[in-house]
Amino acid sequence: MAVHCGEETEGIDFLYELPFGMLPAAIPGALAQVVSGLQLYSSSKVKDVMGMNHVSLDVEKIPPAPLGEGAQAVEVLRQLAEAYEEGEEGEPFLLGFLMRPAHTLRLYVNSPERQVWGVDVPLPRTGLGLLGAVQSPGYLNNPHLHRPSDDPHADVLIDLSDN
Repeated sequence: MAVHCGEETEGIDFLYELPFGMLPAAIPGALAQVVSGLQLYSSSKVKDVMGMNHVSLDVEKIPPAPLGEGAQAVEVLRQLAEAYEEGEEGEPFLLGFLMRPAHTLRLYVNSPERQVWGVDVPLPRTGLGLLGAVQSPGYLNNPHLHRPSDDPHADVLIDLSDN
């Protein structure tokens, strides 16, 4: 990707070589960081090519692209699917999901009593610890977490969005 830094004919031309396999969503952020001065390359990776500074970006130094809300939801569902184990009678743990306002994902899961729990999780902060809580019937079975359901798809609502 060619970038001119400076005013019109004044300035410096750069030719940034992007790593093979770099996600398209990461390119604008990586280039913005490089142009603003963050060095995502070693000085040995800079050379002159056709009068431009050729820079090979180092894939290990490029920060990950932030995930959008949809991608965050897919990541949560993927992690739950990887940890999925069939119940004794072959009932799935995760029954469905619903995107909710305020960056929240509602997971519809089977309870040990075969009730459907609607568990709200915060998308930007759903890490392994919170997913572990979602998968723990002992944690979710805590009656202090249960709220009456106004959702026709869930018998009980459990709000973990503040956790």
